[in-house]
Amino acid sequence: MVALFAAHREGVGALAGVFLFLPNLAINLFLPEPKVAATPADFANALVAFYQAHWLSIGGALLALQLGTLALLVLLLAKPAGTLGASLRRALQLVPGLIGLWAAMVLLFLLVTLVSLFVAGIFAALFGGGMAIRILFILIALVPVVYCYGRTMLSLAAMAGDPQPNPIDALFRSIRMTRGFGWTLLGGFMLLLSAMILFGALAGGISGALSAALPAAVGHSLSAIVNSAISTSGGLLSTLYVAAAYTQLSSADPLYKSGT
Repeated sequence: MVALFAAHREGVGALAGVFLFLPNLAINLFLPEPKVAATPADFANALVAFYQAHWLSIGGALLALQLGTLALLVLLLAKPAGTLGASLRRALQLVPGLIGLWAAMVLLFLLVTLVSLFVAGIFAALFGGGMAIRILFILIALVPVVYCYGRTMLSLAAMAGDPQPNPIDALFRSIRMTRGFGWTLLGGFMLLLSAMILFGALAGGISGALSAALPAAVGHSLSAIVNSAISTSGGLLSTLYVAAAYTQLSSADPLYKSGT
């Protein structure tokens, strides 16, 4: 991760600033907070209403974030190394494939989830079908879904690093490369995520305390900048982790070596 960042630090910084930090900052600065609700049902309704009211802004920000992540992966994985402009152009060319990859992954996760829940429901019925048993088997049913994420974690990197990308090939390449490493990759990512959450909570708490002591407009701006910086750091670290894992595992993939 460190070596990849050091080799491309200027391009990484520019892409992260424009496509990760600025969309987060726009959301944090200009969109209102979802309404606080007294019950979980009211909170869910408030959340649905919030997304319905701001779907265009949120969708635009998510598209920019995904384009930035794809451009970062192209920059980090290009052989030979490309320029910042070339990486961004390549990312734009890959957008149709990205949509296809999203669709394929949604179908895969939906299939795994339905099968897992079906099997869990059968076992819950066999063991009595009580509420505690049902909850236990639902939690167990999530294990294959989580494992599926570990096996498909490198799909976007596989598409970004392939000279002739295909979303289905990228998905299966990730599954093939991560054979025997699914839980390891997932464990490393969870450790990274835990560290980011702890850091984010600490930084958010400090900025919240400072914001409370400042005028409302200044405090809101400070909080938005800090939260955006935290989100950008998390997204960048996740992308570097995926790129580093792909770089290491692709070297052992015979189909990658042969260029197929």
